[in-house]
Amino acid sequence: MRRRALLATLGTALFAGCESSPNDRVADPDATATETYAGTTLSDPRPTPKPPETVSPESAERFVRDYERATVYNQLLPGNPGEGGGVEVDPGGCGGAKSIDVEEPTTRVLLTDDVGVYVASAISGHVEYACPESRSASGTRNHNFVTHYVGPDRHVTIPYNAYRCVGREEPYVSPRASENATLDTDDDGHREEAPLKLQLYNFHPDDPAVAVWLTHVGSGDRVLAETYPTDLSLVVVANLAVRTGTYRLVARLADGTSVTREFDATGPSAPGWNGTCVYVTPQKDLRALVVEPEGELGIPTSRCHESLARLDTTTEK
Repeated sequence: MRRRALLATLGTALFAGCESSPNDRVADPDATATETYAGTTLSDPRPTPKPPETVSPESAERFVRDYERATVYNQLLPGNPGEGGGVEVDPGGCGGAKSIDVEEPTTRVLLTDDVGVYVASAISGHVEYACPESRSASGTRNHNFVTHYVGPDRHVTIPYNAYRCVGREEPYVSPRASENATLDTDDDGHREEAPLKLQLYNFHPDDPAVAVWLTHVGSGDRVLAETYPTDLSLVVVANLAVRTGTYRLVARLADGTSVTREFDATGPSAPGWNGTCVYVTPQKDLRALVVEPEGELGIPTSRCHESLARLDTTTEK
């Protein structure tokens, strides 16, 4: 099988789990101005909570909401060394924060096992920087989809803003056109909807490699048989298939730990098409699940299939 790998991280982020906004800098202060801001500024970071000693779906969600509110607030606070500070603003008149607004986070439980709980979250925050009256500067932080593991005295986060793109050069298709999904394209003929993909999440500090096999159940065709490193916590295995039907996923670690899951992939609207995931747990076990979209919280649609198609120098045999 010919495949391509994009070993660069994707996503525009200044901090892990945070995306910058075009409004990070609304107006550049005039470095020659002598005006100063006469009001007060915010200076105290918010304490970050610790994971609950007794973990349940309810306590895990509550912890994640408190954690995300504090984290986004602190990331927007200028000069906060524990969080790297807020958006860089020219010191010629603007600097501190006069107001920080953090929205109520959205959370949902994705998986509960005998050790911990996996929770997805989304949240946004906005800061208004202290500037003289004739100028303004503001910034935002968007944590659009962060997956949290919450266990007794343990918390691991994986944001969907930096990931390794791997996958097939061309997706698997059926010789019968009626068995293939129709993927919308733009005016230039580029796919706006992606072929089938998988997500590999690594919550274990040893970064174990994961071997993955994917088979189309109806035909018995092997679509994928590869081993992927997990030194980057999120790997998107993209451009896998256009053929619809049921697929069997098998994932295995070097020590023999494995997991198997079958999922339906009837097209881009099917949860399994974009939301099939394998988790390497903090205990070095494996879990497989399908993350169904729910309101604002669903696996984002990566552009890995476009990135793989553009690569000319990383083709492997």
